[in-house]
Amino acid sequence: MTKIKHMDAFVSKSPIQKYKEIIEIRTDVSFLELYGMEYLIENFDEETKQKIMDSPYWNLKYIITIDRKWLQRKLEEWKFDYTMKYLYDFFRGVDKVDDYILINISKIIEVLEKEKSLLKENQNKSTIDDFISKMKEHFERGKKYIMVNGQHRNNRWDALFNGEIPLPNNFMKIEDYKIGGRKWWDLEDDVKLILASATHGITFVEDFKNMSDLTHIVNEHNSGNEWNEHQRRIRTSSYIADEFKELDENEDIIKLFKTLKHENKYQLRLEGISFLATQLYYIWRNRSNELYNLPSMKNDSLESLVQLDGNWVKSDVDNFIRFFKSAVYDLNMFFDNLPKRSRLPLRQKISLLRNYFLFKMVLTTDNTKLNDKIYRVIDNNAFVSWWIQSEVGRLMLYNRLNPSGKKEYKSLEKHNKIKTDKDGNLTIPKDISKDLIGKYGLPKEKDYSLQQHGTSKSAIEFVIGSQWIDFIDSLNNGSLDGVVTLKGLNVSSSIKDEVIASSIVNLKKPTINDIWDIVDTDGKDIGHDKVPKADGGSHFIGNLKKENSSNNRSKQNRH
Repeated sequence: MTKIKHMDAFVSKSPIQKYKEIIEIRTDVSFLELYGMEYLIENFDEETKQKIMDSPYWNLKYIITIDRKWLQRKLEEWKFDYTMKYLYDFFRGVDKVDDYILINISKIIEVLEKEKSLLKENQNKSTIDDFISKMKEHFERGKKYIMVNGQHRNNRWDALFNGEIPLPNNFMKIEDYKIGGRKWWDLEDDVKLILASATHGITFVEDFKNMSDLTHIVNEHNSGNEWNEHQRRIRTSSYIADEFKELDENEDIIKLFKTLKHENKYQLRLEGISFLATQLYYIWRNRSNELYNLPSMKNDSLESLVQLDGNWVKSDVDNFIRFFKSAVYDLNMFFDNLPKRSRLPLRQKISLLRNYFLFKMVLTTDNTKLNDKIYRVIDNNAFVSWWIQSEVGRLMLYNRLNPSGKKEYKSLEKHNKIKTDKDGNLTIPKDISKDLIGKYGLPKEKDYSLQQHGTSKSAIEFVIGSQWIDFIDSLNNGSLDGVVTLKGLNVSSSIKDEVIASSIVNLKKPTINDIWDIVDTDGKDIGHDKVPKADGGSHFIGNLKKENSSNNRSKQNRH
């Protein structure tokens, strides 16, 4: 294990250390040492200069790496005014800030290798290999530590000492020098030396037993930042957590999240994108029996889901992410071109994305209790338009009323109490709307407008069920012709035998060679005769025939 020189001696001073499973060592390091500012001590005598440079922390900065993709908190970059306030307070004496947390890369590699050896044979080891490879790359570049807390402060100190930003305008005088508003390289050397002698706390994590220890360390050292359960959980060292964290940086998803209103838990700064993805992946992974169960942030199922040995498979995670991004693309396609002064009778909330995702998942994937078929969307633009249109329809006042209310609604229309204005918009006076809902409104659990944003199992079941009923109606009345089609399934072995038998029976005065030709499977397929498989062609015998493989496959979606 690579350690800073003095640490073995430090640890040996305390007998309890050998019984601890996590070893953290804290110290204060000057910026002079941290950045190896040799130019500030050039005029020192050789003995003093060498003593300073023999510090175990000399040039420490250059063996630290920041892997923002791994174990890093997502925060907005510090603004200039905030940076100036931080620097002003720090040098005034308000310097008891959180330590930099540095984790020994050699130890990370050692623990990862151990955890890899404990994985079962049927578990995908390539994901942990990715982490090991990433850590080894850092190590081979001369990096010994990964910083997991303090990256934004580190960035601001870099900017100061590189001369990119000035000191605050209201900075105090040093040695009678006015230095407020001046940049580092414009300062006198003795002033630079005084400022560089300031220290910053650093905690070195030199030993731990497993990767859950590492996640715990990261979370504990960020406790002052008020992470929610998801932010703590998503720091787990696993492929799924890493991929979901990347979604928080995806520009297309961010754009849609900014379009849709969201509750606190889905805020971008709280990594709300990866939280929604985790919730939806739980349903995706368990859709055969948990289709309507949207786990809450504190649900233990989400905790186990993202672990290295959780209930996930790499290929399935990749498929989910592609599907999630496609749902985002669909809604962006609609909202991107929406007129700025539009009046859309939809509440633009995150639940809109959630409901659209779940409905399309039910429609186009297998293993859901609601649908025993698989459909294929062949006109995406028309499909999104149909879904938005249907969603608006489900929210109409008329559809929120019981049969008596609908009758009253029609009567009001007939007597021009509810009418269409010159622009073709339906106008309903507020008092009439309130009166209709009060007298004839559907029960809360049957009112789509009241359930569409709900998170309970019953609410989601009602919402997706309502969408499915509308889909079947549209499918049956032809509204979705050319938009959605039933996806063909592979022809079963028994059906293939029946087709071959039928072909033999229908031969006119067969020769032995004729029969041999039919039963020969080399270069032969069972193809769809009249209606292509891609267009929902059935596997009834009348729609199948024996034909040359190259001929069958050359037709592609045509047969």
